[in-house]
Amino acid sequence: SGKVTDKETGELIKNFRCVPGGRNEPHQKPENWRLDETYKATDGTYTIQRDNDIDAHMVRIESDGYKVAVSRDIESNEGNVELNFELVRAADIVITLQTPDGQPAADAEIALGLRDEQIHIRNGQFTRSTYAARLKADASGVLRMPFRDPPFEVYVLHPSGYAQILTQNNAIPELVTLNAWASVEGVLHSGNKSAEGAYIQFYSSGNLTSELCNVSCYSKSQVDANGAFTIPCVFPGTGRIGREISYMVRDGATEVTSSQQITATYIAGETTTIEIGRGGRPVTGKFVLPEDYKQAIVWRQLRLSVEPDIPQPIPVGLD
Repeated sequence: SGKVTDKETGELIKNFRCVPGGRNEPHQKPENWRLDETYKATDGTYTIQRDNDIDAHMVRIESDGYKVAVSRDIESNEGNVELNFELVRAADIVITLQTPDGQPAADAEIALGLRDEQIHIRNGQFTRSTYAARLKADASGVLRMPFRDPPFEVYVLHPSGYAQILTQNNAIPELVTLNAWASVEGVLHSGNKSAEGAYIQFYSSGNLTSELCNVSCYSKSQVDANGAFTIPCVFPGTGRIGREISYMVRDGATEVTSSQQITATYIAGETTTIEIGRGGRPVTGKFVLPEDYKQAIVWRQLRLSVEPDIPQPIPVGLD
């Protein structure tokens, strides 16, 4: 527990956010902030109770108009600790976000990526597996947050587009134009029938990556009664799309089926149409085990890949 004051005036800062956290080894990365336990203080003091046995506890204090402050490591055997904060005044970070066509990116969803935190994006939206501070732009597309020292990254998602804002060389842009999404639509066939109820999965070379955070991006859509599917927000780039085959750790695949994976280029601001599963001919076969093989086989854990047997071209001048 403790109090939070203005370092210059010594006066209590009545309103601030208190974020508890910790790490398994004192003075070592990564930090693990319990964002779900964040609370707002209104009287200039805070109190938190920690009963989980980790090597080091921490406290983070955030207040508008001040630099974010982080406590020292508090070891679990220290008992009751009084820890006061003196916040330093600093201008908030303000970033104006605009759509690809120059309009305000109103109500854009934002995740603040600190070191080793997890950003999980599915179908152009953050999922519950995103373990990072979440913010939102206002109706004018303006993002405002307390100042903090780099490095950190800002991830922006909006129906019109997306952005990954890096803070290299301490430079924080004042205006950011979002990158437009690509989109894909099409039909999934199972032989000569539509694959109603199946799921389509999509992965793009344009998926966001980071050396600071753990970023995971993918897209998924369920096929309707006519076999049609639409994924409106995918990252532009070269992507692979096909039927999803779900695997359970012990039992293997949840169904016996096949999935054709199609590679294509997906362009920002454009919709690509894909037809999957029609054409070609069925291939059937059976695996035969050696006669002396006596162990049980979980056949649903078997994965079989089929690729074209195309001769590798000889480079010009080497024939």
